[in-house]
Parts: sequence; structure tokens; C-alpha cells
Amino acid sequence: MKKRSILTALGALIAAVIIFIVGWWAARATLTTTTEPTPTAEVLTAEAREGRVGRTFNFSVTIQTPFLPVAVNQLSGVVTKVGPAEAADGSVLVVVGDQGIIAVESALPFYRDLGPGVRGEDVRALQSTLIHTGYLAGEADGVFGSLTARALSAFQKDNGLAQTGDAPLGTLYAFPSLPATVTYGEDLRPSAVVAGGETLISAPSGERTFTITVSESQQEFVPAGATVTFTVGGEEFVATIAEERTMSEQGDVTVHLLRPDGASVCDTRCDLLPNRPKTTVLAQVQPEAPVTGVTVPVAAVRTTPDGQAFVTLADATTQEVTVRGSGQGLAVVDGINVGTIVQISPAGTSTPAAGAPEPSPDTGSEPSPEPTPSEG
Repeated sequence: MKKRSILTALGALIAAVIIFIVGWWAARATLTTTTEPTPTAEVLTAEAREGRVGRTFNFSVTIQTPFLPVAVNQLSGVVTKVGPAEAADGSVLVVVGDQGIIAVESALPFYRDLGPGVRGEDVRALQSTLIHTGYLAGEADGVFGSLTARALSAFQKDNGLAQTGDAPLGTLYAFPSLPATVTYGEDLRPSAVVAGGETLISAPSGERTFTITVSESQQEFVPAGATVTFTVGGEEFVATIAEERTMSEQGDVTVHLLRPDGASVCDTRCDLLPNRPKTTVLAQVQPEAPVTGVTVPVAAVRTTPDGQAFVTLADATTQEVTVRGSGQGLAVVDGINVGTIVQISPAGTSTPAAGAPEPSPDTGSEPSPEPTPSEG
């Protein structure tokens, strides 16, 4: 009996020890967590390069050409033909019945009937047109003789006009220079009836104007003195925004352009522009002059609490720099050389240097009325 009691007590002790060991292991497994190693942030770097920065905005430049009447109708009847918009020397512009209105290059207007025996500069201008178009040989002498009458009659026949061999008042219209773009009266069309006195044709007259129209809030993008560049027909034109600006009832602001020296934008090259009442071209407006020098990403430039700009080099040392300009995520700095490797601060940890702001977001892709920043 005594031996059995000892064995029972020993078994209970062993069981208690086993239970304690199992409970300790379970508690350790439950309460102990594994610590993962903290990843080291990747250091991004960039190489300093030579470059240029500066803000540029895209706007539409409107070129307006004043058109004035050059031909007041002096014929009556039904319009049977309306000519082309580009008038050349000898072009038949309008036909009323079987009488044509002919474009002639002449410094003086036509003021009388021209026929056999008439002399003068107006006759000389008509003869020059007939020579230019191949109907008259020799030189223009200003005398309306039989050769001029035959040449004019042949011209009239080939153009479907009455072969009269003379040019009554109203059938010739003088242009200071040809070719020239012309516009016709709104109601002038084949089958229209004219009685005389109507404005048939208008042509360019006077100096072109160049303007940009913006909203009131966009005026900061087009300050006076800003440079404007646009291209027409492969030719580049450079203008400056003038002080003059006008506001419409709708709140739009129209700024005027001049050449940097104050002359007309096209000056001696106006003949390269379209001879239309209104032409719109895309232009680049540069509010300030671009800055050229050593460029680094804006994210690489930070400032000390006292405002000193600096960059961190590849070896983790710092170098003070001076920021001279910024745009499109780049800053032009003095203090380092081309080829220097700089560290780029991780997002959210950099303090941009004063004078090196991040570029503004796009304010639109249309040239007008919203500007499109195009920095670089």
C-alpha cells in the first residue's frame, strides 16, 4: 500500500511538470513577435547639367488687317460672275450682265471713260496690264490707239465679256499693288441685281494690328514688356506686349503687341502675312527672360532655417548654392559644376529653396483663352 501511494504521488508530480512546460511554451509562442528589419530608404541622385529654364505660355495672337472699299459699283444689271478672293493684275473681279470689272495695278484711280484718242496715266496703267497679260506688245505710252483697242477687245473676248474695245467708267478698278486679297459685298453673288452705288469690293488698307485677348485673371501671364514669338509661313516674328490694353463689357482684356523697337510687328515683312481681315496664330509668351546655367532637380535643393540654399552631394556632404531661376522641375544654381552628383530628397522630406518653386500646374491646353505653361 505504501509503495502504491509513492508511485501515485510521483505520477502526479510528473504530470504537473509536463503541464507547466506545455503552458510556458504556449505563452512564449503567443506573446513573442518577430521584429522585421527596417528597410533603408533608397538614395536617389542626379547629375548637374547645363540647361535653361524659364516660363513660357501659349496664347493666340489675332492679326487684323483693315479692309476699305476700293470698288463702288457704277454698273446696273444682274451679276453673272464673282471672281476669286486673290486679285491679280488683269483679274476679272465681277461681271454684271456682259460687262466686267477688271483689276488694274495703278497708283491713280480711274475717273473717266477710256477709249480711242484718250491720253494719260490711266491709259498707261491699262496698257501695262494688257502687256502683263500678254495682249499688247511694246511699251505703255499712255495713248489709247488702235493697238490698245484691239488688245482690250481680245482680252474681253477671252474672258466672256462684250467686245467693245473700250473701258467705260466703272469697268476698271485701281489697286496700288497686285496681287491682293479682296473681299466682296455680303449680298454680291451670281443672280443678284445691282443698280449702282453698292460696295462691291474691299481690299487691305492701313496698318495691321496684333493683339492677345485674355481673361482678367490671366493678365499676370501677359505683363507689359513680355516677349511674344510666333511663326507665319516659316518666318519668325518677335513682338513685345505694350502697356496699352482694353477691357470689353464681358470682362475680357485685349493687350496690344509692338516690335521691341516700338514699330509695327511685321514692319517690312507685312507682305509675308495673309491678306485676310482676321488671322489667328499660336504664339509663345515669355513673361521673363530665361536663365541659363548649371541645372539640378528642384527636389535636390533645400534650405537651412536661415534661408541659405544648399544641395547634398553624393558623399553626403552639403554644398551651399545660389538659386538664379527655376522652371519645369529644374533649378539653375551657382556653386557647383556640371557633372556634380547631388542627392534628391525623398518625397515629403525636402524643403525647397527660396526662389526655386515647383512649376505651376497646367492651366489648360487650348491656346486661348486659357494659357498653357510650357516651361524650359
